[in-house]
Amino acid sequence: PVPTKVDAESASVFVTRIAQHEGFTTAARGELDEVLKVLSAGATSHPTIIGSYMERGSGVTGKPRHLFVIGDWSDTTKSYVQSFTHVPGDSARQFRRLIDHADLTGDGVDEIVLEGWQTGGESYLIILRYQLGHWREVARGTTSWCADKT
Repeated sequence: PVPTKVDAESASVFVTRIAQHEGFTTAARGELDEVLKVLSAGATSHPTIIGSYMERGSGVTGKPRHLFVIGDWSDTTKSYVQSFTHVPGDSARQFRRLIDHADLTGDGVDEIVLEGWQTGGESYLIILRYQLGHWREVARGTTSWCADKT
């Protein structure tokens, strides 16, 4: 399905709802960078929603706030539901961002490629595959995956 304006509006509402559930108040969300993507991954009859909130700069407390969420359409509920959520833990502050999506396995459903990293650490690629209504990590690359050293 080709993403529409209604899908973009659904993305905003969906990501806001998940952020509130995860404890991100309206004031806190106003201090964070919001990224919303709507893409045709082929996982369901509707586009896949990807959203994140991330601290601008290094974060005030040294523990930057971050939420990364994916939503997909549920025919049962007739709405978007969480199919992947990442919130950094207190001990190992790991983060995620969307790189791209492509059908790497040839099954007609795109895999989602993410970049993962830790505060002060190197980045690595993560491949997600849609299985039984959820996006699951199926591969993780080595650190320093980006060849660009500039």
